Amino acid sequence: MDYEKFLNEVTTLGETETISIDKAHFKLFDFFATCEYFEEKYEYDQVLKLPANIDTGDDLPITGDNTLKPKREGYEYKEHDKILTWSELQIEYTEMKVDRMFFQQFEEKVKTDDEIKQLMESSDVEIATARAKEKYDNKPEEYFDLEKLRKSLKIDRKIGWRELLEFIYFGNPIKGKDDLLNDEFEKFISTNNVSNISDSQALRYFFYAYITDPGVRAIIDQQDFTELYHNPTFNVHDFNRVDDDMKNLLPYYVKTYVLLNNFVV
Repeated sequence: MDYEKFLNEVTTLGETETISIDKAHFKLFDFFATCEYFEEKYEYDQVLKLPANIDTGDDLPITGDNTLKPKREGYEYKEHDKILTWSELQIEYTEMKVDRMFFQQFEEKVKTDDEIKQLMESSDVEIATARAKEKYDNKPEEYFDLEKLRKSLKIDRKIGWRELLEFIYFGNPIKGKDDLLNDEFEKFISTNNVSNISDSQALRYFFYAYITDPGVRAIIDQQDFTELYHNPTFNVHDFNRVDDDMKNLLPYYVKTYVLLNNFVV
């Protein structure tokens, strides 16, 4: 159905409804090759200088304060402005250079911090974590914080200061949500008897949905199973495929042994 037509029909019925659509992909029309410039040509380490050419802005209204105005230069193009070439570039997962450099700046800062370095080399990771957060969390001039650093690394879940330090000093990889889910599921099946499970794929799906979707978790915990009939993430058919003994064991295990905060975006 056409989107505008749908809105008109809703208005005709005298109802008000807020409609939102989550977009995963976007197109950026970069007419002046700005992305290319900042990715390949711009010198991020250069010291910027103020404009040297100035005038008194004689053609502007007199303000009486004799303030110097930047010299204005420009060019007016009066011909037809046509697009001569067209190309489409897929921005990769690493995205732009400026995004990657944000974490590199933080990494360099932490690696050259003698206090943090000594603590990490002495395996005092907890103390080092607390000191790093105290010294660098959202402080001027860089305003580092976990959310910005997470986005710079393209991690699809919340991360902690300890994970960052162990990644920088020990090379421990910061796992994404899917890898972390796989690890937790392997722990689950290794510590529980699943030899008689009839549908291991259904069990895995139940495990993933219960951890990552608060709505599914609330339905299962409150045993309000009728809500599964119209749940888009995990429906009643998916739930019926799970072995009965696992329908209680799995939620108990997750709430007892899994840090759910690790999977929050």
